[in-house]
Amino acid sequence: LGPVRGLFHGALTLRDGALGGLSAQDVEAVSRPKAGGAAALHALFGERALQFVVFFSSVLSLSGNPGQAPYTGACEAADALAAWWGQTGRTRPTVLAWGHWGTVGAVAGAAWQERLGKIGLRPIRVDEGLDALERVIKAGPQEVAALWADPTFLSRIHAEDAERLIFPPPVPPPAPPGRTRS
Repeated sequence: LGPVRGLFHGALTLRDGALGGLSAQDVEAVSRPKAGGAAALHALFGERALQFVVFFSSVLSLSGNPGQAPYTGACEAADALAAWWGQTGRTRPTVLAWGHWGTVGAVAGAAWQERLGKIGLRPIRVDEGLDALERVIKAGPQEVAALWADPTFLSRIHAEDAERLIFPPPVPPPAPPGRTRS
């Protein structure tokens, strides 16, 4: 195996429920993979110059979602660590806050589509998600969200202008001087 050139951090565990009904062990089980994993990656790779570091987060950390306080809190902690890493390390991480993937992942399926649809999220298709990931990596370090959502949800996360969102697709950059864009 060759050297590590980049990192993706996408660990997660879900234990949904009202906070009063969750044990400390439940909260720890959710926090450890996301926030603890981010800290472990920083300890191992924080001083290395990598081509990219991408933290997978959730748009729910921007808006909250009933029953998912430990998960949204763990995402917020990992996002904060990514920001700190960018100020102190040799590589500035990208934080990619995902919306709802409809057919793959921990929240795939009809029940999740219905639950998340009620708060205004629509599912991302796999081809759309992979395209978004490729564009985000090519664009370089940033904090960005990739989602399909109705205007009410976008308002909840203060993204009415969708300036930093992947969906809808961003406006292409201007053509270099002396060239026209076809």
